[in-house]
Amino acid sequence: GGSVSTVVRFGSVVHAPLASYGYADRIVSFEATEALRYLPYLAPDGKMLVNSEVIVPLPVLIDLAKMPDDTIGFLESQGAQIVDALEIARSLGNPKGTNIVLLGALSVELPFDEEVWKDAIRGRVPEKTIAANLKSFDAGRLAVSGK
Repeated sequence: GGSVSTVVRFGSVVHAPLASYGYADRIVSFEATEALRYLPYLAPDGKMLVNSEVIVPLPVLIDLAKMPDDTIGFLESQGAQIVDALEIARSLGNPKGTNIVLLGALSVELPFDEEVWKDAIRGRVPEKTIAANLKSFDAGRLAVSGK
């Protein structure tokens, strides 16, 4: 029902739990307007992964605020990689799997073995949804890597 922000930091040394403007190596957004909000946090060499859905906020709808006419085009011009995660999840019969599609897409860029990701999914989702979630994860990887 509202915006949720999570910061995950990992490495041999982590000095703080939050990211500052211009320091996020990766940003994953469930929709484009959210990506606009967090774009200032992206490091100059960082990468942004964005679900193609655009939810226009009420202040924009009633002309109290502005956003780019072509939000997706603007994000792409800033280097964001757009993924039709919701559509991919729907095509797999798992519309609630948008998050797992995005997780799969993200996994291609991070230094963890694919099987580690899949083990984490198996250990965190209800047993009856494991197969659907692994399918969504694979689809997300395929969407950004082509393999």
